[in-house]
Amino acid sequence: MNTTEIKHADISSLANHSSKPCVSIYLPTHRKGREVQQDPIRLKNLLADAEKQLQQAGHDRELQLRLLAPAQQLPGRPEDDFWQNSTEGLAILLSPGSAVGYRLTAATPELVVVADEYYLPPLLRSLQGDGRCYALAVSQNRVRLFEGDKHGLSEVEHANLPQDLVDALNIDEYQSALQFHSHAAATSSSAGGDAIFHGHGGGEGEDHKKELLQFFHRLNAPLMKYLPGQRAPLVFCGVEYLFPLFREACDYQRLVAEPVPGNPDDLSADDLHPRVWQLVEPLFAADQRAIAERLGLAESRDQGSRDLDAIASAAEQGRVDTLYVRADLADGPGQQRQRCAGVVSQVLRTGGDVLVCDAEPDASDSGCAAVYRF
Repeated sequence: MNTTEIKHADISSLANHSSKPCVSIYLPTHRKGREVQQDPIRLKNLLADAEKQLQQAGHDRELQLRLLAPAQQLPGRPEDDFWQNSTEGLAILLSPGSAVGYRLTAATPELVVVADEYYLPPLLRSLQGDGRCYALAVSQNRVRLFEGDKHGLSEVEHANLPQDLVDALNIDEYQSALQFHSHAAATSSSAGGDAIFHGHGGGEGEDHKKELLQFFHRLNAPLMKYLPGQRAPLVFCGVEYLFPLFREACDYQRLVAEPVPGNPDDLSADDLHPRVWQLVEPLFAADQRAIAERLGLAESRDQGSRDLDAIASAAEQGRVDTLYVRADLADGPGQQRQRCAGVVSQVLRTGGDVLVCDAEPDASDSGCAAVYRF
């Protein structure tokens, strides 16, 4: 069984999947440290839990073995590349005739759900990037992409980004044609000072801007390949002169309007994190306020609900425009998760949106809230 990163097109396919029973297994994974040694063991324990749940649901032994076999065959040693190249989490979705695995970019609960539909909220959360952020540190000498959350940043090692201006432009003489001057701004709070690019005179300043814009266009392509469909904010870290050029070339929808200014060459992930988080934290707070306001307005007009029975009925009628699912629903009763799996899939099948969030709905035990189309 191969694993890949989740894409929006996968969600539609999974929501319309008809073969059952469906086994959804979610495992937090680790990039380094002693925790990596435990990841294969914890997967083995989750598979045992899945087998137990299948048995309790009345499925025979032959079906249990057949369903779980692809996951049982995954590498069992932490030294294997499968575990050494981990992301934030692993999703394994199994059903008769189907076995798929996804690498997740957002934290996931340790969870097994056996139901008639796949349990999709952790996959959706990974796509949405809730609580996740990215930082792109760019200088003349190197390009680094970081990902993280409120706890910290870590460098992405396999993003396949061009490493410097010469690499991106493929012009051997580029550095000799570009004078790079650094000066420390007296009031600057950034490390390394600002950087200014000057040409040799005449129209070369504009020529070099065009070359820099070309660099950012070439950078944009692999960046968008690494971040397809993400909603997590992206912060640019680099001298202020470069940011307008990057913004012009970048297709990412949630590029933060303000950069972390200054030459980032000497800044580690730990150095960058507080500066990046200072810019993105208000965005997450604004997202949560917008959700609460929209739900409150919809409920006041009888165009929304936090009652799971009412939401399930509306979903069957194709009336749900947006379904909100609490991220901590995984901590609730198994029966609640099974029912939520069906509602999520039904909303997606009828063209609705599903958003996994931290704070809403806060006044309901159902773990779900919905805004209706009509």
